[in-house]
Amino acid sequence: MLRTASTTLAIAAITLAAQAQITITNSVFPVLGDQLHYAYGNQPNAINAVYTAPGLDQVWDLSGLQASSTMEEMYRDPLTGAGSADFPGADLYVDQGSDGQGQEDYLNVTSTAVELMGSWGVDPLQLGSSWVVRWLPPIAERRAPVNFFDINANSSNSITYFLPAEMPAGWTAQFPNNDSLRLRVAINDIATVDASGTMTIPGGTYAVLREKHTRYTQRWVDGKFTPLGWLDVTDVCVNQYGMGAQLRTDTIITFHFLNDVSKETIAVCELNNAQNEVVGVRYKLVDFSTAAADPAATAAAARVYPNPAPDRIIIQAPELQPGGYQLVVLDATGRQVMHHPGIAGAPARQVELDIAALPPGVYQGTIVTETGSALPFRFVKS
Repeated sequence: MLRTASTTLAIAAITLAAQAQITITNSVFPVLGDQLHYAYGNQPNAINAVYTAPGLDQVWDLSGLQASSTMEEMYRDPLTGAGSADFPGADLYVDQGSDGQGQEDYLNVTSTAVELMGSWGVDPLQLGSSWVVRWLPPIAERRAPVNFFDINANSSNSITYFLPAEMPAGWTAQFPNNDSLRLRVAINDIATVDASGTMTIPGGTYAVLREKHTRYTQRWVDGKFTPLGWLDVTDVCVNQYGMGAQLRTDTIITFHFLNDVSKETIAVCELNNAQNEVVGVRYKLVDFSTAAADPAATAAAARVYPNPAPDRIIIQAPELQPGGYQLVVLDATGRQVMHHPGIAGAPARQVELDIAALPPGVYQGTIVTETGSALPFRFVKS
């Protein structure tokens, strides 16, 4: 009898706790015409104990973040996209370049999920080409309903075919019988709703569920050789042509703080490889109408040349006095792809930046001076 009573009380306690949490519904799914606004910050002293143990009624405070850059996501009619013919069943698309020069992501929206069908205009191997990538099955980027204790797994694969002529110089001579190539990518994502509470960001405090994403990504390159057929040539690409950065196996952990009213995710925090530090936060831009009042937003943009560029750019501005600087570069999705916490002084009011390792696309950057002023810049990697 005592054991039964204890079990009943434990179940009741869990039930009450679960009932006290918010539920994320499909009311926050994007629809045609939606324009979502985000900011990005990576100030270590402003990221206050985001990496907490699972649990209820937690308090996370990111109010000290300062926007080093901002971004918008506009959900458009898929028939107007440059890659529309490759995704005939899409409901929406997002131009990650925001200017017709970037990657286009095509989405399928159901009552329970927003799924990434694939992307047009990407170059995952940084070969200077524009490819179409299709995910089978589509990758669930949002789900509904989402409740505390939920666990969801998502596995997807893509195969993209391309010609040997797109490989680095010397490939054809090394493999004269190579008919074609393909890039295989496998993604496994585990999303666990392990905490709830309130999240404070600049401009507001929100009730949230914390969804922890652990994403494993593997990449291989195969060559089709006559008369052998398809062979794995990943090691050759890595060892002979230095493509380790493009073909590495990644494990990326992010915390997504979800609210039941806001279409923007309140915050997405990315952890470092050691999983003991948050290295950057993309968060909801609450008052985007006054964002231009921020010194970082009103500062005159630095001049970049050459632009577009394949490997190196010069960032030049009169404000670049000699001294130490912090430089951050984000891709079109708002993810940090480059961070230099301290770079040398600025002779001739300029900074030279090596961008050879970045995939082709549109990038936003910010240089933060020792005095705290910010100089935004923008460039296209060709």
